[in-house]
Amino acid sequence: MKIKQLHLQNIRSYADQTVDFPEGTILIHGENGAGKTSLLMGVFGGLFLSEIRNVGTNNFALDEFVRRGEDKGVVELTFEVAGTEYTVEWEIYTTSTPNDATLTSASLSSPVSGIRDVRSEISRILGMDEEDFASSVYVKQGEIDRLIEASDRAEMIDGLLGLDEIDEYIERMKMARRGAGRVQTRNSDSADERRSELNEDFDRDEEDFEEAIAAKDEEIRDVEGKIDDVEDYLDELRDARAEVEADIDSYEEVAEKKAEKEEQIEETTEERNRKQRQIEECEERIEELNDEIDELEDEIEELADSVDYDASTADAAADALDTVQDELQDASVEANDRENALEQAQDELDDLEQKLTDAKDELSELRDERDDIAAEIGGRQTDLDEAEDELNDAIDDRDELAVEFLPGPESTADVDASTIEDVEARIDHLEDERNDIETTLAQRETTLDERQSDLEEEREQSQQSEQELKERQSDLDALQADIEDAEERVDEVVDEFESRFSSLESRATEHDIDLAADELETAANERLPDLRADVSEEYNEIDNRIAALEQQREQRNADLDELRELEEESKCPRCKQPVDETHIEDEVAEIESELDEITRKLEAARSERESLEQTRDEIDALRDDVLDLIEFRNDEVKAAKENLDELRERESELEEEIADLEEELESHEDTIDGLEAEIDDLEDEIDGLQTDRDEVVEEIETGETLANRFERVEQKREQVEDIKSEIEDLEDDRETVESEIEDVEERIEELEADIDQQKETVAEREGSLEEAAEHVADLEETKETVAEINDLYEQIDDRESERANEQQDIEHYRETIENLNEQLATLRDERDDLTERLGDTDIEELEEKLEEVEDKIEEREQTRDELQERVQTLRDERAELRNELSNLRDLKEKIDTYERKTEWAREVHDELDETISVYETVKSELREEYLAYINEYTNDIFQEIYRNSSYQRVVISETYDERSNSYDYDIQLLRDDGMTEDPSNASGGERAIVNLALRAGIYKLIAELEGGDRGRLPPFILDEPTTFLDEGHVDQLEEMLDRIRDWDVPQVIVVSHDETLIHGADHACRVEIDETTNTSRVTMNTAGAD
Repeated sequence: MKIKQLHLQNIRSYADQTVDFPEGTILIHGENGAGKTSLLMGVFGGLFLSEIRNVGTNNFALDEFVRRGEDKGVVELTFEVAGTEYTVEWEIYTTSTPNDATLTSASLSSPVSGIRDVRSEISRILGMDEEDFASSVYVKQGEIDRLIEASDRAEMIDGLLGLDEIDEYIERMKMARRGAGRVQTRNSDSADERRSELNEDFDRDEEDFEEAIAAKDEEIRDVEGKIDDVEDYLDELRDARAEVEADIDSYEEVAEKKAEKEEQIEETTEERNRKQRQIEECEERIEELNDEIDELEDEIEELADSVDYDASTADAAADALDTVQDELQDASVEANDRENALEQAQDELDDLEQKLTDAKDELSELRDERDDIAAEIGGRQTDLDEAEDELNDAIDDRDELAVEFLPGPESTADVDASTIEDVEARIDHLEDERNDIETTLAQRETTLDERQSDLEEEREQSQQSEQELKERQSDLDALQADIEDAEERVDEVVDEFESRFSSLESRATEHDIDLAADELETAANERLPDLRADVSEEYNEIDNRIAALEQQREQRNADLDELRELEEESKCPRCKQPVDETHIEDEVAEIESELDEITRKLEAARSERESLEQTRDEIDALRDDVLDLIEFRNDEVKAAKENLDELRERESELEEEIADLEEELESHEDTIDGLEAEIDDLEDEIDGLQTDRDEVVEEIETGETLANRFERVEQKREQVEDIKSEIEDLEDDRETVESEIEDVEERIEELEADIDQQKETVAEREGSLEEAAEHVADLEETKETVAEINDLYEQIDDRESERANEQQDIEHYRETIENLNEQLATLRDERDDLTERLGDTDIEELEEKLEEVEDKIEEREQTRDELQERVQTLRDERAELRNELSNLRDLKEKIDTYERKTEWAREVHDELDETISVYETVKSELREEYLAYINEYTNDIFQEIYRNSSYQRVVISETYDERSNSYDYDIQLLRDDGMTEDPSNASGGERAIVNLALRAGIYKLIAELEGGDRGRLPPFILDEPTTFLDEGHVDQLEEMLDRIRDWDVPQVIVVSHDETLIHGADHACRVEIDETTNTSRVTMNTAGAD
């Protein structure tokens, strides 16, 4: 892998910088604070984005990564892996805009976007995440003890060498094994639970269920046959009901038609009567119309007598109306003409009067204007006197200040208008001086702000460290209290375990069993079950013996009963021959003796069986108690000890963290003291600069005041000239106004004569208009009368037309009445026919018959419903039996499934045990092999650069930690006397050499594990490796770089402020910072070039 190019925009001290990285060894050098580490952080941020905050000792917010004062920063990194080039662009915002990243390459089908996706893809390409990168190829500034004192050293080194993958596999296998164990236990317990459920819930087997189901089937078939019989009878009843309902429907249909006919007869009769009434109403209306026509003719005759026109007929009245309208129109035209003439004369009079008013107003305004001009001339003369006085005062003020401000003039007599050039030159000089002071002041204030910001950040970090220290100390106090409680808990459970074990041990001794604390599982799983089996075997033998003795006793009792029966009869029950009584008595005595002996043996056997049963119960109880004690040891005792171990381990970690925080707090305090001293110096210098700046500003203000006074003198001089010119203009205006006043007075006299003549004309035209208006009024009255006569003639026409319409309606109504009479005859004939069709049918009898049939149907339906309910009940019972049978079969199937799963889980558990063992063996062998290489490569570098005689070599070995049940890497230094020593006892420089050698050794091993593929090998990065090294060892560092170069590493990047390392580098990358703008600049050259 190679870093090709880095572009930083607004990143920390970089404003806009692009750096091309060549192959070989690159020394990045420059003063402290120039931006060297920021350059590396840019590389690291380009690879791992936001995770840069969490790697190593980095501790900052992402917005602090952006240049101060900017709201966006960009990191663009181009790198090459195995010949393929990739470019990642990372955008960081200090605003609410979310950060973003994009990865592009010709080998990718499409760009990868998003912080998470880009980081994941880069980790895949590199084959390592940010922690592995930082631990293997990136030796950060000041991290001299990261590997030689790291508490997670084993995890770190195993991760770099790929051994942690085996741990992951082992852990996965253990998780799988635990899962298999849980599956085995769970399925075994489930099988036992299902067997118990089978015994408790089911009192019959599958054959009993099937017989019960068959019986239910037979009973269901019988009831269903009865239901079919009832349904057949119901069908017959429904047919009979349908016939009766058809007869009733037929009767009701005819009766309904008859009722409809009677209703139609009634409606037709009513319609005929209504038509007759309408005829009568029409005849009455005709009589009313005749009376109205007579009244209208009388009114026309009366109106015709009042006018001078013929209105005896409708046509004559219409002609008279036309004649009147023509005369009225002519009269109206004449009146309008006269009115227009009057209005014209009046308009001319109004116009003359308005002109007279305007002329008088104009005369008044001109006189006012003449007075105003005279007053203004007087005022401006006063202004002229004042302006000349102000001009003289301004010249005096200007000359006095010029003598004071300028070094040239000795008195006011030496000052004139041209002196302004000297003033402006003096001001320019002072402006330059002020700019110089402000530039210097801005630089110092910027530096002060940065130092104050640094001080604030340092104080915040100090407070944070102090707070973290208090929290860790508080956590430690609480943890120590928890440790005391945990120790007490361990003592309690251990005491309880020992007490219970002592009790079990004495009970086991009673059964000749030696019980050991470390062999409880053997005792519970082998020895006690074997002992119980032996006791059970003896118990079975005794039980068989008791059964045999009881059988013997029964047989002897039977023989004894037979002998006693024989003794009573004195005959043999078989052959009926006489038997000797003495013989019988002897036989009875012998059997009774045998019975006594059998009873004695039976009692002894029963006593022995009871003893064995008690022993067996005691063994079962003892085994249960042993299993309980095992569980108590595995759960309580083990948990208590593990908890105590974890607490003690946490206590050690907290003590280390507290020590680190105390050291970090002391470092912060030293830095704060230095920053405070620097800030005090800067503040003093700034105060002096501000004083100088204020003095120069005051002189500049005086010069600007003087320049303003020169300008004021010119303004006052111009003001005097302007006032003189204005007075001359006003004199001219006054003469013009006097001439205009004379013209207006002449025009007023002419207008007054014209107005008198026009008033006479208006009076004449008003009289002529009154005569015409009276003639028009007379004609309008005559027109109204003639129009009313015409309207009355029209009303007569309307009445005659309405009378004719009424007569036509009477004829129509009479024809309708004749048609209605014919309809009534037809309807009465149809009603009589329907009456005959109804005949003697008794509807009530039909309804009673229908009710009887429906009652029978209801009874049979009730019977059918009862039978159907019985069938449903039987079906439900059969379904319940089938369900129980199914449940029984399912339960048996589940038991079989659980048993098969239990066996499968046991086999998987055993296979996983074997796999874990193989993984652990492989890991141990690989670690041993890798350790040999790390020792070899580390000591090659160590012996190359270490020049003291205190230590001979670095010894790296594998150790086992019993407390944590894990392996770790132990690092020791071999002394001249053959003894080993912990690196923590070495000096800071020696520890730095060990760390560098160890990092280089691991890096070489990683390179070889890559199979010689230098295209995938990351650059080896050293950040300030000379820290803690003396001058001699710094020189040896060049030899180490030469040795690493021989490993065919594509790039080695060294960051250092020590420029002596340039001789061992191929390229020199110089980083400088502009103090004025706080901007870093990078220059890349071949090592040794100017």
